[in-house]
Amino acid sequence: TLPIEAYTSQAWLNLEIEHIFSKTWQFAGFVEEIKNIGDFITVQAGLNNLFVTKNNDGDLKAFHNLCRHRGTQLLRVVGGNQKAITCPYHDWVYDSDGKLANIPNQQEEFPTLDQELHKCDLDLIKASVGTFKGMIFIHPEENAESLEDYFKDLTPLLGPHKVEEL
Repeated sequence: TLPIEAYTSQAWLNLEIEHIFSKTWQFAGFVEEIKNIGDFITVQAGLNNLFVTKNNDGDLKAFHNLCRHRGTQLLRVVGGNQKAITCPYHDWVYDSDGKLANIPNQQEEFPTLDQELHKCDLDLIKASVGTFKGMIFIHPEENAESLEDYFKDLTPLLGPHKVEEL
């Protein structure tokens, strides 16, 4: 059994946030929440603020919810629909694949940007996303262990239950 501190200690919680919730697959929502192109949900996974969106090809994509310019939170609501993701700070625009699509007034405000970096170096930081039994899970690392492998020991324990139909 775990000591009482496991349930009451802030220090214990901080360790769980750092070592478990920030570094493993976390539940993000249900597939019904992201039906249409441009739909998104935001998720706080430990120390990581992330979002999942449906891109123009109908695929789920996951990213860190931070503008690459000044680290501003891009999507501030829990869910919704946006065809493009615009930073509220300087209006940098990202497409549904996380690519930097537009920097307003780039020549005036960032005249040397193309000489210092390529725009692709400023794309959103990718995270991993997967679905399991009608649920969406997210992992802060782009190349995380597959969700199938993560749940492989759990699947036989589900028995005849069809979670995706509940």
